[in-house]
Amino acid sequence: MGLGVQITTNVSTTKVDGYVSAWHTADIMDYTIDINRYNIDLSRITSLVFEIKACRRAHVLLSSSGVRNSSEPLYEILIGDGIFNSYIIHRTNDSLHPESRKYEGFDTVDIQNCTVYIPFWISWADGEIKLGTGVVVGEHVLGNLTNTDQFEVRSIGVFTDGGKTGNWIIQLEGNFKI
Repeated sequence: MGLGVQITTNVSTTKVDGYVSAWHTADIMDYTIDINRYNIDLSRITSLVFEIKACRRAHVLLSSSGVRNSSEPLYEILIGDGIFNSYIIHRTNDSLHPESRKYEGFDTVDIQNCTVYIPFWISWADGEIKLGTGVVVGEHVLGNLTNTDQFEVRSIGVFTDGGKTGNWIIQLEGNFKI
């Protein structure tokens, strides 16, 4: 039996020195903070709304693994890689073989702010992974990646790297497992 609920959770990500991404880091899930600390059933969730206060390099990982296994398929949404770009990466496994990864990059000049929370949303319905700004899913799309090998998201993790810290306010809607 499930109980429908919406919760807001605050997460602070400590700085990860160096640059980490699903493109070149096999054990990427080891760097994340799991945002599902309330044991919400994520299987029916297809979007996430959050606010982030970070200078740059904020990462959201959507994994098919419920136990943070980096060898399972995942999406990485990297917001603010430097001052110009953000990326959506799809990875099928942790081999880092070129055919196991694909990405779309898009210009997001000065998208992050070190002192002010900026609202974002991510959706992944029907294999269309999108990143946008604001609190209304589907509005103000920044970029997208189409994945024909779609999967059910079972865990969500966040982190910041490049020596930067981040503060997150994340809204989750789902069903408690009872």
